[in-house]
Amino acid sequence: MKPLKIIFCLALTTSTISCSLVEHSRLQSPARMDNPKAIKEIPFTYEKDLIIVTALANNSKLQGQYIFDTGAFYSKIENSLSNTLELPDIFEKSNGTAQGVTRMITMTKIDSLTFVNHKFYDIAAGKLSYDKSSASRCVGPQGIIGSNLIKLANWKVDYKKRLLTFSSAKLPVDNTLKSTTIPFSTSTLSGIPEINIQLGNIKVEDVIFDVGYNGGLILPMSYLDKLDGNEDLVVFDQSISGIFGTNRDTIKIKRLPVKIGTLETEINVEFSTLNKILLGNDFLEHFLVYLDYDEEEITLQQTEKVEIKPIKTFIPGFINDSLWIVNRTTDKIPIKLGDTLREVNGKKPNEMFNSFCDYIKNINSLYTNDTLRLKTMNGQHLTIKL
Repeated sequence: MKPLKIIFCLALTTSTISCSLVEHSRLQSPARMDNPKAIKEIPFTYEKDLIIVTALANNSKLQGQYIFDTGAFYSKIENSLSNTLELPDIFEKSNGTAQGVTRMITMTKIDSLTFVNHKFYDIAAGKLSYDKSSASRCVGPQGIIGSNLIKLANWKVDYKKRLLTFSSAKLPVDNTLKSTTIPFSTSTLSGIPEINIQLGNIKVEDVIFDVGYNGGLILPMSYLDKLDGNEDLVVFDQSISGIFGTNRDTIKIKRLPVKIGTLETEINVEFSTLNKILLGNDFLEHFLVYLDYDEEEITLQQTEKVEIKPIKTFIPGFINDSLWIVNRTTDKIPIKLGDTLREVNGKKPNEMFNSFCDYIKNINSLYTNDTLRLKTMNGQHLTIKL
């Protein structure tokens, strides 16, 4: 395929586009799926609390691994695979992430994406070059299935069975389970669902319902000032990475009552200086999730008690094979964010992990005890209580 003329445009945010809406509409409008009224199923794996689906792009022989992500405006296809498939360049736009990192990407179109035997056609996608510090490349190396594809159907997410069910028809709901149904909205041309929730005595609007986020509920820091009481914990972080890498953040955690529809629970809520506003899988995995784009409704059916995983207060990261870096810490730990370490538990990175992705997938092996032993660059030995 010959590259088409590139048109330059600018995204003001991840969902608001200043480029001609006509161009984006043209890019998205032919998208469709085969046999739309049938009820179909796609199995998934659940890695690092993310939904990973297998798909074939065009006539590729490679079974690619993609992150299923309602929080992504457009799907993404990894750049080297795009080159192999000779996908065309259509226009360029900026793309921002929840980490506050923005880069230009080139838009293209995938003729077909096949999941098991189910096909979606003419899917717009950004050509993706993962940052080397991106954890996403370790679980979804071929890219992201974004909301521009997801909005073509109605979906059921069964976290226990590791199964996605979809159809253009309305999906039947399990009537043996208690349900809460909430409306959602999307912005122009977007399939990203946004909901309203009640947090303590305040209403929080436009929370992204994001199955591409492996955390729980995270909100802008400005909301914390409206709530009574002190935060339970403060962490300084650069461990959370998106497709374009990491950014420094201060996160405060507070246990609060949360109401979503008729569902009421109490969970640890995170507040971020990066102004994230997301509800992710650490919360949603306790439910059957029905996402109905025709009615613009989400139905949640609770399958187990809602518990958000405790946040790690200290995380060492990779610099290279021989050095660690402090990617998360607190003001109670005598080591600063970004400090370099010689050893963790008496070992260098390459003595514990074979690669960066091995580290990403198996970092929990560092936390088998309630302490970490550190050696600083000046030879000082410290023991960190977790």
